[in-house]
Parts: sequence; structure tokens; C-alpha cells
Amino acid sequence: MTNKTVKIKINLRHGISGYAGFEIHSVVISTEGRTNFRDVNACEDGEWYTVTRWDREDGKTDMYSDIYEEAATNGLN
Repeated sequence: MTNKTVKIKINLRHGISGYAGFEIHSVVISTEGRTNFRDVNACEDGEWYTVTRWDREDGKTDMYSDIYEEAATNGLN
């Protein structure tokens, strides 16, 4: 099994009112079942950022919030 450092976007919340911006985190995850890693650029609220996208072999989508939790528990970060 190999690992890869990816960039993920985590939305920040402020109180119960909702959105308060975002942060980009670099985390290490397993590449098992994941292929075609690539960086993509996006713009939100006038701020440009880069995140990593990839495909899953089972066709499902990894949510960045789930990846953040995986990274926190995998012992690699």
C-alpha cells in the first residue's frame, strides 16, 4: 500500500449562522482504491486555491470532510 499527500478544502462554520470561509489542508492518505490523482484550481469569494482530485475504483466520491477524518486517524499526519 502506498500513501500520497493531498490538498483538501474544509469549510469553516461560524456559530449557527453557517459559512465563515475555508481552509486548505495538506494530509496524507492511502492510495488503495484511489487513482488518477491531479491538482485542480478553483476560486471562491475571489480567493484562488488548489485542491487534489482523484477517482475511486468503486465509483463512489470521497468527501473532503471524510478524508480529513481519515487523515486524523490513520497515524500518518
